[in-house]
Amino acid sequence: MRFRIGLAPFDRSRVVIGIARLRAYRDGRPRWRTRSVLEAVPGAFERCRLVVGDTLEPRA
Repeated sequence: MRFRIGLAPFDRSRVVIGIARLRAYRDGRPRWRTRSVLEAVPGAFERCRLVVGDTLEPRA
């Protein structure tokens, strides 16, 4: 990646299991139980008040 991003991995029941900020040209650590990852601009999760343990709800 050539730019910074924020990552929020979540499990099968869409519960957030971690939040990380990645610097440019870095890889994230693998996590057990990760089903998918939500990517966003750095600081977006703090602005949305997303914390570990929150459940993500899909919207159309």
